Amino acid sequence: KLALLYVSVWAAGFCLVPTLMAYNYVPPEILDFQQRYPTVGFAWILQDLFSSICMNFNFLFFYGFMGYLLCAWLIRHSRLPDTAGFSLLCFLLYLIATIAIFILTNLRSETLGQPNQLFFYHLSPFILLQALSAFLCLRHFNAKNPVISELSDKSYWIYLLHLLILKFFVSAFPLPWSRLNAVLIPAYAAAIFLTAYLASIPLRSLELRLLRLLKIS
Repeated sequence: KLALLYVSVWAAGFCLVPTLMAYNYVPPEILDFQQRYPTVGFAWILQDLFSSICMNFNFLFFYGFMGYLLCAWLIRHSRLPDTAGFSLLCFLLYLIATIAIFILTNLRSETLGQPNQLFFYHLSPFILLQALSAFLCLRHFNAKNPVISELSDKSYWIYLLHLLILKFFVSAFPLPWSRLNAVLIPAYAAAIFLTAYLASIPLRSLELRLLRLLKIS
């Protein structure tokens, strides 16, 4: 119940309200309250009190994205229907969220006269809907392919490492704007993924050894 309460508050405070505020769909009294009390809020408290730390270390990845971890935990421990119809419903929700992101991003970008990522930002309500529906749809998927199993075993380390590797690639190998970007961007992504995977192998091995020493696994 505590995890569900946290996720509910998180979804409203980090996903729904910021998106509505950015799109000017928030009642004036809420905007006025935010202006008079700028430190009252979910993300604003930490941003205001520890702005330099949050900017330098991007703590948003901790306090902002923590809701996704708890969402996954809730899905793992929930008693939801395990039927083809329920999986199909989740798949349809995923498609609806994807189409909504495409249409709304198009409209907002045209209105602003420049590309805008509001609706496909990591904490967008539509991205949250995509993530939940995808996890619910695939939660009982049992991969028999050894490649998928290997990548799944290293997936958390790949997730943790890819941001650091991405920053290194961006600074060391800046990507110029050209007509070859349709080829260069996928190659860039593949190189980052491969590097993160190779780096995850010794780290995952060290993790397993530590867990054995602690008699956790």
